[in-house]
Amino acid sequence: MLLKQLLKHACINMSAQEVKDVETSIAGLRSDKLKEEKATAAGGKKSVKKATLNVGGSGKSAGLDEYVYTDLVDDEYDDFM
Repeated sequence: MLLKQLLKHACINMSAQEVKDVETSIAGLRSDKLKEEKATAAGGKKSVKKATLNVGGSGKSAGLDEYVYTDLVDDEYDDFM
């Protein structure tokens, strides 16, 4: 394509960092275009969030902390042995 050749010739005298910046800009543009195409192809469908299982990771409570711990000093079975 003409645009590919144009970009290749335009980037010949650039430093690696400058080429990386151009690449990042083009990748961002591609991402935006893909989002637009996906939205139009979906026809307004709402995406459903995937269900996840809460296992208590990342500081979240998994709902397993409901056990009430009692003080062992007041336990009536302390003198068993």
